[in-house]
Amino acid sequence: MGITRLIFNIYKIMGKRIIMKLLKKCMVFAMTIVIGCCSCSCNKKKDDYLSLEDGECGITITDKKVIYQIQEKFDKDYYDEDDVEKQVEDEVKGFVDLEGKGSAELSEFEIEDKKCHVVITFAGIEEFADYVNKCEKPIEEFHIYKGSYGDIDREIYGDSENLIDEKIATKAEFEEEPPVDSKITAVDSDSKVLVLNKALKIKTDDKISAVSMGVVVKDDVAKTNGEMCYIVYK
Repeated sequence: MGITRLIFNIYKIMGKRIIMKLLKKCMVFAMTIVIGCCSCSCNKKKDDYLSLEDGECGITITDKKVIYQIQEKFDKDYYDEDDVEKQVEDEVKGFVDLEGKGSAELSEFEIEDKKCHVVITFAGIEEFADYVNKCEKPIEEFHIYKGSYGDIDREIYGDSENLIDEKIATKAEFEEEPPVDSKITAVDSDSKVLVLNKALKIKTDDKISAVSMGVVVKDDVAKTNGEMCYIVYK
């Protein structure tokens, strides 16, 4: 009986060790999956972001949201990261309290290399426009329209008879403006268009086909100049 008990105890100990090894392997595998998923999620989020210079802002428009990015210099000794972050958080929270849950979310606040990068995600175009008008308080009321060319409210957005082809508007540098003598006027009433009066870099899921004068295109990203700008999509 003593030998039998000894063998039983040995098997019992070995069984525990095997189980522990299996558990460790499972934990390592699970952590690998989690890290991989987080990494994919972060990369997907970053793919939606625009490349900005200091003092620039931009929007990425998708079917479900508008991603608003702002980048500013953060190079003064008296700047306090915590204070600035709290101001941004309070501003977004105040907007959400006013407009309703889900209208906006502070997705990112990052200070790196003396740059401040803020990302706010909005439920849609209307929420983004409300935020600009209520929180940024521009001198001139901000308007933005996304829809069919034939449905534009001309009293608000005016007419844009002089549109230029996207290929002409594409330049190596954003600072270069397209030539004035390269104009097209043929735009179907059912063409998709984005119209706005704010200086922004703009990215959408659609391919740009034409823009109004003063809009420059690079890598299918439009850059507006603050005037009432038209961007037509295929």
